[in-house]
Amino acid sequence: MNKYSNLGRFLEGLLFILIILVIFETYGEELAVFLNLNVEIRKLLLLAGFCFDVIFSIEFISRLIMSGKRGGIGQYISREGGIIDFLASLPLLVFSSGPLLFMTYLSDGTGFTLPVVGSVGLMAVGNLRFLKIVKTIRIIRIFRLIRAMKLFGKVKTRYLMTPRYVAAPIIIVIAISVIALFGFSFLENEKIIQPKAEEVARVLSAYVAMEDDIDFNLLFADADSLLMIQSDGNTIYRNIDRDIFEERYLNDDYYNVEVGPYVLYLDNKDVKRTYALINMMVFDIIIAFIIIMTTLYRRYFNRHIASPVNVMYKGFKTTDYSTPVRIQENRKDFEMYQLAEQYNKKWLPIKRRIMEIKREKE
Repeated sequence: MNKYSNLGRFLEGLLFILIILVIFETYGEELAVFLNLNVEIRKLLLLAGFCFDVIFSIEFISRLIMSGKRGGIGQYISREGGIIDFLASLPLLVFSSGPLLFMTYLSDGTGFTLPVVGSVGLMAVGNLRFLKIVKTIRIIRIFRLIRAMKLFGKVKTRYLMTPRYVAAPIIIVIAISVIALFGFSFLENEKIIQPKAEEVARVLSAYVAMEDDIDFNLLFADADSLLMIQSDGNTIYRNIDRDIFEERYLNDDYYNVEVGPYVLYLDNKDVKRTYALINMMVFDIIIAFIIIMTTLYRRYFNRHIASPVNVMYKGFKTTDYSTPVRIQENRKDFEMYQLAEQYNKKWLPIKRRIMEIKREKE
């Protein structure tokens, strides 16, 4: 699709609006987790995130197909932002919003368990354990921050070189931020940030190993992170009303731990809120940096690099264009202005003399 056609301009404008909306949605999703908002609001945000991931995935596939028809898939991936389009689309749909949507709307959450391996020597059940799934999703969702880079590519400028060169530091900052969050999420391994509920599981493991008759009301009187305990499918201890539980908890807000004959339902919101805060802080830094680069630095780049080059280019290309480059006295030692000075002092006089000779011959 030709971006200069009416349909092309409409789609480019629509994409610009979608990028703005998805930035607000991404930040709102993290904010909703941090503020522990109503489950219905969070469900709507998750559904919106899924829809955005579908749209951006379709956009990437469409651009890939169109590039393939032109025989330029490699150029699209390497030089036209294809890698950014990819990271901001399909991985998020397959590994983040898709699984989250399934866990929220189609799964009852009972199939995801995290057995405790402690003094009682409990066996792990399966490889798809709940916290590992949540951790994978949490890491993949970091790539949503990359969409902010797509926004910069849509900012209009009269100089073609400005977006590419100003985008370079933005790419570096976002890449460092994403790699840092990605590495931290993997390397901390629940050692730095872990659910408070793990202590409850350890306490119960110790009691199961020593005692048969356990008074849960006495043992876990102050354990807010313990939601309920089941045994043989029956709820034998409850710290939260079922209706309140359904109103406040999504499937990834809690996890199950098997301790002997008991299944503990434990709160995972403290970890999610911590990571939501970290993600929002990094997101704020990235957005602030993009705003600074697209306003202050872009203006500086245009004034001292792109504009002098543009004036000299027109002077070399256009016969009747003889405008000198404006040189700022406090920056005349810049290489760009030294070149501009040579253009003003040597090329323009020669050009004027050549034009005078031509007019005399005519």
